Amino acid sequence: MCRSGLEISSHTSSIRVPAHYSGVVGHKPSFGIVPSHGQIPGMPGTFSQADIAVTGPMARHVEDLELAMGILTGPDRWNAPGWRVDLPAPRQESASDLRVAAWIDDDAYPVDGDTKRVLTDLVHTLTGAGVSVDTGARPGFTLEKAVDVFQRLLYAALSGGHPREKLDHMAADSSDTPLGYVKRNTAMRHRDWLSNHERRLQIRKQWEEFFHDFDIMLMPVQPRDAIEHDHSEPQFDRTVMIDGVQRPYTDLFTWVGPSGVAFLPSTVVPVGMSSAGLPIGVQIVAPYLEDRTALHFAKLVSALCGGCPRPAAAG
Repeated sequence: MCRSGLEISSHTSSIRVPAHYSGVVGHKPSFGIVPSHGQIPGMPGTFSQADIAVTGPMARHVEDLELAMGILTGPDRWNAPGWRVDLPAPRQESASDLRVAAWIDDDAYPVDGDTKRVLTDLVHTLTGAGVSVDTGARPGFTLEKAVDVFQRLLYAALSGGHPREKLDHMAADSSDTPLGYVKRNTAMRHRDWLSNHERRLQIRKQWEEFFHDFDIMLMPVQPRDAIEHDHSEPQFDRTVMIDGVQRPYTDLFTWVGPSGVAFLPSTVVPVGMSSAGLPIGVQIVAPYLEDRTALHFAKLVSALCGGCPRPAAAG
């Protein structure tokens, strides 16, 4: 990102996580408002829209995200003859009028001390700027439930590249391991997908009810700062250290689940540094199709926290 003014990314967390790791800004759009034909997943040459995955921009300034979204947003090839995308204006122009909640940590998927410190400092900064932040408000679901539904549907969405024989083999794996969980859900039958989709819709409804009382939810992007590249073990055999505790590698992708599975927009901006000197970002989650509310608030957060760290290569 040091050499590029704008990047376009896709997949299920490949906007938010790179932004968090790199100290830049990124916007995961509401599902379905940016045409995604040709993205991976699914397989090259397919016409279907992959579940959960979206296409969105990364940049160094939130204003560039807004500019990019104005270009990218629109109906897909099937709906273009009759549909138009007209996103609503931000809920409030004044940040002090926004009703903000913050979900900074959770016993099911704890964040490390640096992440908690940086996000707590953000809450204090916002409060000092006149923004009301409720750190106890939650939607009507647990983080554990949202992550489970997210991961089940995510692995099912990635199944298109596997031949039937391999999927049959995956479905038969009954092992109580992270890889066994991945295999069984990659090979999920359609009736099971429908059941998990209904669980997803329940989460969407609970988010909708939550956003009757709040305009923004602040959340971690990941439970820690950027990890070192490590391919010494197969992906689902790896562990990561979070505050000195070995956690499953998949715990890195838990906090992106509640907004991702429910199709909500989420803007990531850097808000501080870890003790190792690495960026830590925050997710700014807004109601479905209210991307402009998330982006509007992101500009305030970016201004208060100093924006993107300046790359050394910039001189």
